[in-house]
Amino acid sequence: MARPICSCSRGVSISIDAIDDEPSMYRLHRRLASFCRVIRFDQRGMGLSSRVPSLDVIGPKFWAEDAIAVMDAAGCERVTVFAPGYSATSGLVLAANYPERLRSLVIVNGWARALWAPDYPVGAEVNFADSFMTIALETDAVEQGFNALEIVAPTVAGESVPHVVGSRR
Repeated sequence: MARPICSCSRGVSISIDAIDDEPSMYRLHRRLASFCRVIRFDQRGMGLSSRVPSLDVIGPKFWAEDAIAVMDAAGCERVTVFAPGYSATSGLVLAANYPERLRSLVIVNGWARALWAPDYPVGAEVNFADSFMTIALETDAVEQGFNALEIVAPTVAGESVPHVVGSRR
């Protein structure tokens, strides 16, 4: 059996149910699946996962717990964790808190810190980052003026949904 790889979701930018509709993610996951068992999941409060009762249970600590629950449900004792971008901090917390469950950790385009500080001037301003943990989680975020797609994929943000979804090539 192929070695399992647990692929953390990309957070608010793309849910597991839409990965195969985004051409670059589709290719990435097919390549991973050519040599390992890919286990994909949405972190709690994101995508297909259940809504959360409070924002107090969202964040890397809880998302690491979600990864362990998914691994247990999939019957995987140890995995390689692939944590791209937004999910990198969850991968770091997972490796720190559950080292016995990881074979290895692969971080791509990740960061250990996101917010601005005097010693980290490239970080995001707090008021900008807060939107991702509040309004972005609402089902009518775009109607409220927050369009994550304009931030993470501005070249396709203005395209109609039928053209973007299902455009696998």
